[in-house]
Amino acid sequence: MVRFKIFITALLVAGLLSSGPSPQAATIEYELTIEQKEVNFTGKAVPAMTINGGIPGPTLTFKEGDLARIQVHNRMNVETSIHWHGLLVPPEMDGVPNISFPPIAANTTFTYEFPIRQSGTYWYHSHTNLQEQRGLWLHCHRTADLNSGCGARACGPSL
Repeated sequence: MVRFKIFITALLVAGLLSSGPSPQAATIEYELTIEQKEVNFTGKAVPAMTINGGIPGPTLTFKEGDLARIQVHNRMNVETSIHWHGLLVPPEMDGVPNISFPPIAANTTFTYEFPIRQSGTYWYHSHTNLQEQRGLWLHCHRTADLNSGCGARACGPSL
């Protein structure tokens, strides 16, 4: 019985030690600015919600184990949000307004911060007042090791 307890204790300690951030983990920071601008994809300019001046927004790249820190500047006169579609994030960072997250008020900044816990290709978009359909459609890809030749690629809309 004593050997069994020692074995279980050793497993727990090994698990705790290995679950911490990897030595290669880094804090990766991005700044995103959401604002209303005119865009022209068809020969006719129309108002749309853009991120950093365009649609889709920039690709955000992380490695598994990194800490993501993303400042979102809402330069519109309405509230907005960013939902990290498919990413495992804490509820207060999920970006679903009035459920687990307060929307980002007009002309304010919110900083999302969460650990990157899995690798793969994901996308992000607004969950506020049909903004996804109005142009705020964004993408991001993540891979555990960008040098692994895994072929990860960003997804984006067909324009």
